Amino acid sequence: MEINRKEIALKLFNEKYNCAQSILIAYSDLVNIDRKMALKIASGFGGGIARLGKTCGTINAAVMLLSLKYGEEEKEDIESKTKTREIIRKFMLDFGKIHKSISCADLLTEENDKTYVMHSEKCANIVEEVCDLLDKYLFLE
Repeated sequence: MEINRKEIALKLFNEKYNCAQSILIAYSDLVNIDRKMALKIASGFGGGIARLGKTCGTINAAVMLLSLKYGEEEKEDIESKTKTREIIRKFMLDFGKIHKSISCADLLTEENDKTYVMHSEKCANIVEEVCDLLDKYLFLE
């Protein structure tokens, strides 16, 4: 039976894990980190890094996952370093086709009142979109 990681990530998000934790935990087995470690690693990335509205936690989690999957294990491994950068760039370009920004505040700001709400339905939609992209990019090999 195939694991529906998007469903897992959304369930975790709805249980009040932050967006980065939800994604990192849902995919952690693919990069050989356990749930507890994924929870700790991603704990500061929710809300655009410590709720500062900076880079969206889903993006941070995706970059961590892609780096763990494809990144170099030795500094001399230029091939893996180049491949990882290329994959992450493509991922980011695909995200950019959906959204104009990777900033949590920009992604969540309502145009009519210029405020944003974290851990909202918009966040859940972004969790879904990033999972869809990760499903594409984590299974390239």
